[in-house]
Amino acid sequence: MSSIILSFVGNQDPFSDNTEQEGSIVTLVKHLLAQNFTIKHVFLLHTTDMIDRAELTQGWLGDAPLQLPQEAIALLPVDPALSADPVNVPLATQAAQLGLAEAMACRSEEDWIEFNASSGTPVMKSTWSILQAAGYAPQSRIWQVRNPKEMGPNQARVFQANVDGLRRQFDVAVAKRQINDYNYTGALASLTAAGIVGNGDRLTALLLYGHCRLAFDFNRAHQALSQVMTIALPPSEDADEAITTWQQQLGALRQRQDRALVMELYHNARIKLKNQEYADFLVRLSSFQEKLWAILGQQKLGFPFPAKYADIDGFWLDVCQIDGGKLGKALAQAKFKGTPLKLEGFVNRPKAIAILEYFPDPKEIVPLLKNLSDIYDQRNRNVHGLEGVSSLPDGDRILTTMRTLLKRAIASPPVCPFDSLNQEILERLEVNL
Repeated sequence: MSSIILSFVGNQDPFSDNTEQEGSIVTLVKHLLAQNFTIKHVFLLHTTDMIDRAELTQGWLGDAPLQLPQEAIALLPVDPALSADPVNVPLATQAAQLGLAEAMACRSEEDWIEFNASSGTPVMKSTWSILQAAGYAPQSRIWQVRNPKEMGPNQARVFQANVDGLRRQFDVAVAKRQINDYNYTGALASLTAAGIVGNGDRLTALLLYGHCRLAFDFNRAHQALSQVMTIALPPSEDADEAITTWQQQLGALRQRQDRALVMELYHNARIKLKNQEYADFLVRLSSFQEKLWAILGQQKLGFPFPAKYADIDGFWLDVCQIDGGKLGKALAQAKFKGTPLKLEGFVNRPKAIAILEYFPDPKEIVPLLKNLSDIYDQRNRNVHGLEGVSSLPDGDRILTTMRTLLKRAIASPPVCPFDSLNQEILERLEVNL
């Protein structure tokens, strides 16, 4: 394998007058060669006052016994501002990033990036850890070279001091926030990049299930959930119970059962509102109302609203026979915004509300439905007029109305399946860590 070395040049390079031994850059090169690594490139970053030592280091590496090709050793002068202020963290980090960019430009997938964290000012030395922890340098290692006069018994002079664990903590913290925001694809990307999950992993399958279900792709959600049960690590008893519940819910959703769909729309809308995705929230609200009209209409009429063109004519004939023809007469006299209703075509909002208003409404469901009408109109303006929705002050009230409608018309919404999923994912994440 090959190594690409990056280092600032310090006062002890290439040879230390204090220790009367070679400095950290030369020592690191020798260490890597002893480990059978090929030195592909060496990038030496130097301030104005270190140019002489940088040139000496370049020559030392090219001479015997190391004999690195001169074209493989590049001198990179840093910004003059850093030369004037060598303890400036942003300037030092910027210089390190520019050096890393040079290294990455000539790196192949098999090459290791080797950071020497023992030359330069303390601030310069720390920049390599910053870049590694921030994820800028894949397949990289940070090396420390001890002062030979201060080494303890059994201590190696050259050793690794990677901060992969710190970066892992950063990635996990980001993923946890994404999970709490129901951003399952983002969390999967974060955890995959951190090497915490991969294909065939139980956690991966759970995240895919959450993403697909949130996108109303219930067939793929079912496939992902089925994989969860086949993965080697056995789930807990609570997880078994949760997965059984999710499977039952998906069964009804895949069959397009109205009651299951309207509950799903409520949970989905709640998530969209929480994440301030107001346009999507209004779309879910529209679908929620349509499904609820269909459920309530079938409860009152005894037969469903038409779903196909072939069913339309027969539906209105049956409607006009309800209650000895009284429902048909009432609908013929009904108006919406001053315009008489036409008993033809699919059942839209005015027709659905007119049908429901004919029947006794002890639970006052129809007034609640009407309360959502203005929001429905806003949704239409948003979709058809390309108007933006950057705020929704009444969002919480709307969500409460939706919940009340479900409770009065069907049943109280169950525990949000995505919240129980998040709990299982976070618990499984702790196990993986």
